[in-house]
Amino acid sequence: MLSHTESAKRHRAIEVVRNLGSGMVVSTQVLQEFYSVATRKVGLDPLEARGFVHEFCEGNVVPSTPGLICDAIDLSIVTGYTIWDSMILQAAIQSRCARILTEDLQHGQSIKGVRIENPFRDLAGTV
Repeated sequence: MLSHTESAKRHRAIEVVRNLGSGMVVSTQVLQEFYSVATRKVGLDPLEARGFVHEFCEGNVVPSTPGLICDAIDLSIVTGYTIWDSMILQAAIQSRCARILTEDLQHGQSIKGVRIENPFRDLAGTV
């Protein structure tokens, strides 16, 4: 069973995705991480998780190209973020996104014009 915080996070995530609508940009790294977390940690049926990924793929998806990977490595070296987080951040930079929504990076920080925002920051029990 999900805790109250996880339930609140789930509802917030749904709200955020709905509000972004066609303005949402995702990277292939985000798609992979979503599927992994949805099936491994949340316990979602793999076919249901695949359906969500398929829906996300209908929007604006930034592919992992050799150039993006090299730029993400450079970004990782400069910021100290993992290569995986840097892949997501670099995709946002390349797409000229104003902000990136994540709970994994430092809220309020701005990197190369992209502001990091934690959409769960105001929920009880989150950092």
